[in-house]
Amino acid sequence: MSSSSKNKIKGALAASLTAFKKDLSLDIKLTIKHGQDLLDQGLDGVVFFGTTGEGNSINIQEKKQFIDALVNEKFENDKVMIGTGSCALPDAIDLTRYSVEAGIYDCLILPPFTTKTLKMKVCLLTFQRLFKKLLMKN
Repeated sequence: MSSSSKNKIKGALAASLTAFKKDLSLDIKLTIKHGQDLLDQGLDGVVFFGTTGEGNSINIQEKKQFIDALVNEKFENDKVMIGTGSCALPDAIDLTRYSVEAGIYDCLILPPFTTKTLKMKVCLLTFQRLFKKLLMKN
């Protein structure tokens, strides 16, 4: 896909809730349906797996399965933002790369978790490392 045809999310986005099954596994179908319902009500986009959507409570494998399901359901990529942040930087890199390779370019990435004394330099170095790794093929 050329860079000019990549999606650009814009407008009013909703932080989507995430549906879980009784065994606490991710209910992919219901979560996608909820996201589509939000779009059908007039919102311009949906954010999955942010803090409202329990992003830090869902393992990386389930998130990848969700991304695959979004693509298979032909959910509009230019109306989706995926929370790919993780406490573990390698997981954030892996999931962000997976999302982008699936055609979902808008990702919500967390700053590093730390104390109140977090220096801006540490935050910038973390994001620099993440983006540098994303630009590398492997």
